[in-house]
Amino acid sequence: HFRQALKSGEALLAFEESDGISFRGHTLEKCALAGFLAAIDAIAFQNKNLSEQYEALRQRYGYFYPDKAGAEVQGVGVEEWQVYKKAVVDVLQKQLFKEGDSINIGGQEKKIARINTIDGLKLIFDDKSWILLRPSGTEPKFRYYYEVVSDEPIENVQPLLAAYRAAAEAILTKARELVDREEDN
Repeated sequence: HFRQALKSGEALLAFEESDGISFRGHTLEKCALAGFLAAIDAIAFQNKNLSEQYEALRQRYGYFYPDKAGAEVQGVGVEEWQVYKKAVVDVLQKQLFKEGDSINIGGQEKKIARINTIDGLKLIFDDKSWILLRPSGTEPKFRYYYEVVSDEPIENVQPLLAAYRAAAEAILTKARELVDREEDN
């Protein structure tokens, strides 16, 4: 997805989970040097070290704590995986949630402010935290990513991250159960 956004000018910068970085006007492939150069440029431009810049960003936008996990799908071949993942994503995107719904995460009701279906299902809550569920493009596995917004230090946020993980697992389990039920009928 990122190549087209960089080419069209829609994005200035793109990151991949495998730590690849690319900039508009630079190679459209992952480039380790690009991240290093961006860091040096930020230091020179702001005249602050990266730690100071990071803290300034956190003070301005809040503390965001990301994490990720996944669930392997056992016993499926390549063709079966393609059909199965499409069915699960279809359920995730069309049957489980709508904007305005609430989800209980760790004893807290989280209201869904927005839903993004570009790459699976991303539920964005009114406090800016979110959960993304998507199939792997390379193996029979569903991945889930989540990010918690909090002013607390990471030690105090760990239980909430665990609750977001549990919520993501429960959402995926429900979608898979619905697909499995449809296949049984």
